[in-house]
Amino acid sequence: MGIGADLGRELKILADTSVDVIFNLCESLCGESRLQPCFAGYLELLGIPFTGAPAEAITLAIDKLKTKALLSAAGIPTPEYYHVDQILPEGAGADEEEAGEAGEAGIVAGEAGVAAGEAGAAAGTGATPRSERTEAELPPPSSFPLIVKPAQEDGSIGIEQSSVAENRSQLISLLKKSTGRFGRHILVERYIAGREISVGLLGNDCIEVLPLVEATFAAQPAGYRPIITYQVKWEPESGEHQRFRRICPAPLAPDLAKYIEVICRKAYQLIGLSGYGRIDIRLETDTSRPYIIDVNANPDLTGYGYGSSLDNSATLPLAAQVAGITYPELIDRIIKCALLRRTKSAMPWGAESALQQSAASTAQA
Repeated sequence: MGIGADLGRELKILADTSVDVIFNLCESLCGESRLQPCFAGYLELLGIPFTGAPAEAITLAIDKLKTKALLSAAGIPTPEYYHVDQILPEGAGADEEEAGEAGEAGIVAGEAGVAAGEAGAAAGTGATPRSERTEAELPPPSSFPLIVKPAQEDGSIGIEQSSVAENRSQLISLLKKSTGRFGRHILVERYIAGREISVGLLGNDCIEVLPLVEATFAAQPAGYRPIITYQVKWEPESGEHQRFRRICPAPLAPDLAKYIEVICRKAYQLIGLSGYGRIDIRLETDTSRPYIIDVNANPDLTGYGYGSSLDNSATLPLAAQVAGITYPELIDRIIKCALLRRTKSAMPWGAESALQQSAASTAQA
């Protein structure tokens, strides 16, 4: 069923209907991505089991700032970042002498790369630090390039080829554009131009990492930045989408692939994902060091072309098929995870993991 503006009526229908499980594909409410945890929360209040992550985990994952703060506090690599609330009028928050040096604009931002305070806020244990920054206090030239993203959107909304700033002037322009479109809560992150790897995961406590998927941009024109933009994901008629390719399994050194699996398992558990999820990684060009750039609690499960052309399948179903999991088996395993999560509190210690391992073995048989 579709979820529209009359959520009360739709929830009453659900409450009055006997269902075993809801397959939760809700990605927004009233056009707002940041409201998608509300639907999961309502289902929890109604006691209706549903697939995917619980409301708390969806809330964390949809907020890139809280996710990055928690990752940083746990020692899981993620690019250094700024949290930008708004662009201030000229000279605001500074005395006259500072205003003269500051130029046309300033920002209100969290401490760049200092995640401990924000981790406390994400966990509900403290306030996120804020400080007024003038243009002169923006990152030094050595910090560029930087990428600007809305902090509470998903599906690459707000991410374009022009989202990367090479200097302060471009950064100020992007901040004005982003705050004008999305309001407060803009993420300014160190841009890593290396390879992009997506990692699909299945399970609750017993987590299976699917074959790694690499996004490739070799067919794009010269000067194209290797970014999965909104156009790449959602505009099939665009040249960006048509030239986009993926490789699965990704050609990585075994030690690097294993390390990526380790940090993704940790991130999956840290954010509280359940059933299934996808984590996106960037590899630093010179060192191949992986950095987590996104944790997706409700990734696309589109299975177009399953069993034939994989180009139109979403990343997680693509990885599942390479792992030998058919599309019906994938959906079945996600549903079983939802039912297992519901009954977990009534199970003896270790029973859930044993059941998940049994289900996985059955699917592979």
